[in-house]
Amino acid sequence: MFGPSCIRRISGEVSVEPMSLQQIHYTVECFQAAAIRAVKAGYDMIEVHAAHGFLLSQYLSPLTNQRKDEYGGSLKNRMRLLMDIVEAIQSAIPDEILLAVRLGIADAHPESQKPAGLLLKEGIAVAQSLEAKGIDFLDLSGGMCGSRPEDCTKQGYFVPYAQAAREAGIQLPLMITGGIKSLEKAEEIVDQGYADFVGIGRALYQDPRWLKKEMRHV
Repeated sequence: MFGPSCIRRISGEVSVEPMSLQQIHYTVECFQAAAIRAVKAGYDMIEVHAAHGFLLSQYLSPLTNQRKDEYGGSLKNRMRLLMDIVEAIQSAIPDEILLAVRLGIADAHPESQKPAGLLLKEGIAVAQSLEAKGIDFLDLSGGMCGSRPEDCTKQGYFVPYAQAAREAGIQLPLMITGGIKSLEKAEEIVDQGYADFVGIGRALYQDPRWLKKEMRHV
């Protein structure tokens, strides 16, 4: 297994080998090639996954990125791989294809009493850099805490991150997720201006007829 540094945040027997610069550059090429394939297949939006402790999230986080080269250390360096990938995709897809990023905007969830790793203020700086790059859409979630932190039980537990992004002046269309199980809660989030879209993937996965059933109560 490869990563930014030889640090494994999840228990297991597989060791992590730091990526070489050649492997990093190849990774950028692979993301670009995947985007091109998606466009050829007929998709009209590309989303880059940089959340939940996956590779790009690992590069953003100082918990897992302890590199000493241009891809580690400062926040500017830790976000470099993500920015390289965004630029590579933008150069290869037509202008009418939307480009989104699913960003783990902080490693700790909003209710955490001991935030560590990628801090919210850093994640907002990453979001601002993505906006400056000209992406079309920002999908906010957690970083190393994953998509379903064990101690978060209320619906919309990532909504405070969308609020913080808006308060920081982010103008991009925002989507937020986080255990949203009712149409009433989804509409509340949008109506209050916290986000433009609400992710309900888990609810639909558990019950494909979820939306139809919820509409009966409207």
